[in-house]
Amino acid sequence: MKLSGHCRLHKSRGKHVLIMYGRSTHALEVNESFAHIWRHFSALEFTEADVASFLESTYNLDAAKAEREASQIIGLWQEHQMII
Repeated sequence: MKLSGHCRLHKSRGKHVLIMYGRSTHALEVNESFAHIWRHFSALEFTEADVASFLESTYNLDAAKAEREASQIIGLWQEHQMII
């Protein structure tokens, strides 16, 4: 998987905003954790296991919790067509 090039993360007035370009442009305010994860994977090809490993090591999650969180994150990215 890879994150879509049609999405750009910006920081404005202390807030992180993900801009999604397409037929229409959408902006989504995201939290610091989302922004950190997005920045990490923005230029990489990755698997769900890669995301889980990153969450486990970065946020000190146990493996089962990291796998659940990774699945939810990737599901959200797929739902909003942020993955190519």
